[in-house]
Amino acid sequence: MLINETTIDVRYPDCDRMGIVHHSVYAIWYEIARMDFFAKMGFSFSDADALGINPPMVDLHMQYRSPVTYPGQVAVKTSIVSF
Repeated sequence: MLINETTIDVRYPDCDRMGIVHHSVYAIWYEIARMDFFAKMGFSFSDADALGINPPMVDLHMQYRSPVTYPGQVAVKTSIVSF
């Protein structure tokens, strides 16, 4: 199994007045990590698009342990189990 870890800075606009990240931002982070995963494999999304390939994200698994707050960073792990 291939696994990649992407570190993302928490942005202030993604938070509520208490500095807690809104849950809708997590899916955006997943997409950023997915693009990073393919780029690190040497296959950018523009390369895939040129070949008519658009790999779908088929699962969003979130396991909330504690709120993500500003300022800070998150680490998103991306993997391919099979293809």
